[in-house]
Amino acid sequence: MIGSLNLIAGAGVALGFLIGIDVHHWAHARAAMALGDRTPKLMGRVTLRIKPHVDTLGSIIMPAVFVFVAIFSGPYGMMFGWGKPQSFNPRAFKNPRRDMILVALAGPLATGVVAAVSAAIWRAELKSDIGLLFGWIMVVNSFLTVIELLPGSVPVPRPGRRQRDRVIQATDRGDMIWAELSERSGSRR
Repeated sequence: MIGSLNLIAGAGVALGFLIGIDVHHWAHARAAMALGDRTPKLMGRVTLRIKPHVDTLGSIIMPAVFVFVAIFSGPYGMMFGWGKPQSFNPRAFKNPRRDMILVALAGPLATGVVAAVSAAIWRAELKSDIGLLFGWIMVVNSFLTVIELLPGSVPVPRPGRRQRDRVIQATDRGDMIWAELSERSGSRR
């Protein structure tokens, strides 16, 4: 931290958005391809390169605002962003209703995996700057996962609602992690 600037939080938020949005949209495209739809491949979206997934407002401007806030006053509040919408052809799926749900859930699952891996690294490197960096990557991807799983975001069938509700309830534990990260970032002044 330089003076009151929290560069590690800013870098973590920026990397969290870049990695999260990229992996999220790649997962949607891979799931669609695996279920028989070639549309994402034809549109060049089955890639981990960030450029094909970038939406100017949702992938650059909104995350930049959150990075700016993170650097100057710590990342407080809900963080969100988005990429270009994925195009799918439901007629290409063998079971369109089920397969659209699987494709829709692939993105939140991917950001959840990024959050979990980041959490593991954060726990292993708890007292270092690398640990803090991965802690903020975890927070951003947790927010992206939860936002995507909110009612209306993903068409979740009745049996999946219970799991979605458990994920949303788990954000209470996320608040404790958030407070711990904020305290550790602020204690370095």
